[in-house]
Amino acid sequence: MDFENEILSLIKTGKLDLISTHKHLSIPVIKRIYKKMKLKLIFDSIQVDNENVIINGHHRYIASKLADFNLDVSTRATPSLLSLIFY
Repeated sequence: MDFENEILSLIKTGKLDLISTHKHLSIPVIKRIYKKMKLKLIFDSIQVDNENVIINGHHRYIASKLADFNLDVSTRATPSLLSLIFY
């Protein structure tokens, strides 16, 4: 599998439900996680904020999409920018 092209294709097709804040991802890390997912290992859930922005799990999320592996998603409330300014 050509991971770089598969990842680019996945991003371009718009089949991603969660929003990444990373501008760069590590292909070797995604590949390593992908292989472990194919072996049915257990992974921590993807943590997102209340707007589906990934807080923790960017590489796991992409690998799970490539491996067709179901990961739990947990929502972690994050304070809004206004609440931080006026606190």
